[in-house]
Amino acid sequence: AAVGTVGAFAVGFIQIWRERRARRQLEVHAAARERRAQAERISAWLLQGGERRTAIALSNRSEAPVYEAVVSLVLIQGAGPRIGEELQEHEYRSTVAVIPPGESYTTVAGGWGGMSRVPGAEISFTDAQGAHWVRRADGTLLEIDQEPADHFQVPQPRGWITPHSLPADRSWPGDP
Repeated sequence: AAVGTVGAFAVGFIQIWRERRARRQLEVHAAARERRAQAERISAWLLQGGERRTAIALSNRSEAPVYEAVVSLVLIQGAGPRIGEELQEHEYRSTVAVIPPGESYTTVAGGWGGMSRVPGAEISFTDAQGAHWVRRADGTLLEIDQEPADHFQVPQPRGWITPHSLPADRSWPGDP
């Protein structure tokens, strides 16, 4: 009888331990989802290219603004930088102070065209909780450990701008 009692206790203890571990894992996953919630609602894409300027659409589908965004024109195809860390030409980058909820746009230099070049947009930002993120041109979302301008070595002065409102028809007025 004593062996049965000890065995039952051991089985119960193991079951409780497994349930606690599973509950902790669920809590960790829920916290990670909550931490990413705003960042998952931020994106950027190439709106239209011109000879002098290229427009990049910015979408913030969260309820809070994001801050100190670095928007970069990178290449999806063709010779050139594939990610923002490889971008040396700062004219293909825009530093946006605040991106409010909704859709807006910013511009970078034009003239990126070349044989087989296909551009894409990358956006990095600080969310309302102070976490720093980068969304690659392929849609991948990564958390980074420092402010975007420092991460991408944007030179001082940084020239923070405010984005332009995107018209309802999602068109860009063209080269200024």
